Amino acid sequence: MVKKKSFPFLFSAVSGAAASYYGSAFLAGKGMALSSLVFPALILLLVPFSLFLSFSVVPQGSSAGKRFCRNGSIHTLAFTAGFLAGFSAFLSIPGVPSLGLSPERIRGISGILTDDPRLSTGNRGFGYLELERSAGERGLRVSARGKIPVMFPLEHLDRLKEFGKGSRIYAEGSFGESNEGRPFFRAESLHVIKAAPPHEKMRTGIRLALVELFSAGGKKWGGLALALLLGIRDNLETEFAVLYRNAGASHVLALSGMHLALVSAMISFLLRKPLGLRAAAVSGLFFIGAYVFLIGDLPSLHRAAIMYALGTAAVLGYLPRKPLTLLALSFLIQIAVQSESGQSLSFMLSYLALWGILIPGEGFHKLLRGIIPEKLLSPLAASVGAFIATAPLSCLFFGILRPAGIVTGLLIVPLTCLFMIGAMIYIPLSLFPLPASFLAGFLSFFYDLLYRLAALAGSFPAMKLPNPVPALILSLVMTFIILFCARRRASDGENLPAFAEL
Repeated sequence: MVKKKSFPFLFSAVSGAAASYYGSAFLAGKGMALSSLVFPALILLLVPFSLFLSFSVVPQGSSAGKRFCRNGSIHTLAFTAGFLAGFSAFLSIPGVPSLGLSPERIRGISGILTDDPRLSTGNRGFGYLELERSAGERGLRVSARGKIPVMFPLEHLDRLKEFGKGSRIYAEGSFGESNEGRPFFRAESLHVIKAAPPHEKMRTGIRLALVELFSAGGKKWGGLALALLLGIRDNLETEFAVLYRNAGASHVLALSGMHLALVSAMISFLLRKPLGLRAAAVSGLFFIGAYVFLIGDLPSLHRAAIMYALGTAAVLGYLPRKPLTLLALSFLIQIAVQSESGQSLSFMLSYLALWGILIPGEGFHKLLRGIIPEKLLSPLAASVGAFIATAPLSCLFFGILRPAGIVTGLLIVPLTCLFMIGAMIYIPLSLFPLPASFLAGFLSFFYDLLYRLAALAGSFPAMKLPNPVPALILSLVMTFIILFCARRRASDGENLPAFAEL
């Protein structure tokens, strides 16, 4: 069992994996031939260098020199291993689909629906098909493989939702290209060839039952409940989502660690007393696994689930109880098992936000401990840390920053969490009409309150920064200043009394 040991080399491995994975993605946009030469050459340099450090001759009596060489070789080998893992993960990402025919000749495609169909922009349905066959004119059929996005008329959406993920679909239409130059299939009609497997049918049935529960009776708050509990945003008012985005709180609507933390907290609350901490943590894994299966493929939620599993191992004593170590392990596991998820914006934002909470956010907390009340300081530090870490990525993808989100999140996030807890309680309580009606009134009140708060927060001006480089430099500088000042305060031996004791 691991009690007090840590694994600092993990961070070198993560650095290597992230550098090669995202470096490959960047160079792939410039031409894959370049990355295929650069990375193997760099690896060939790193391995001999790490071996040289391991076996280099250090003057006798120089314990510091020996320690430097030993640590240097370990970190270099870890970086090299991570570099190789990241490069391998990038190469394992599915490439351009093999259609079997030229796109202009294809009149239909068939395959397995790999995710839950949903409403997309332009008032059309959207989903992904794992290709099996392509069809041309005069009954021509050829084998095809790969995953392709499919846009289809809105009138087919309800029927596809009913059959759900795992169904075999035949779509008639033609190919097109997105603004980024990626191919997609524009379906004119859809046909369900074969129903989904039994376990997918059960999953779809549960999701449809919950959609019906929160949609029945014209509940204006039902769309928000479905977005927070199941990640279904089709029933959420567009204006509400826009207000959350303008308030810098759109991440609250995307299922991630916060949502899984609420689910796991309720499970722990129910199981900890009768089973104890360890048994409750292990039992919680089954509930978390079932919840993730119900939600579907969301990289940010998978990150939270992996960290929960690693946290359970830490509770059992097999890993150190250090969130940063668990975050590093989670990144390496997920990038190896779900290599394609690393290109998802939710994946990158999820890891960066948690890194920001654990590094600059924790430094900010230590710096102002005793000056600001703890109940206010903890969420403020987390909000500041997440904003600092994700600012460059926000500029890169959206060209805009909303600093007001640091403050507005202090109200919107906890109120949204309370709303989500109420929505979870409403599910079993719906069997009892009178208390369910009483709770529905509170949820309606919370919905209106969140709407007004988001509208107020969205009225604050945003910063337009289309170039992410200044945001990256500013984030690094702010992180360094926060950590430096926090360390200076600790080294000076400051021991300010807590705010509550003043």
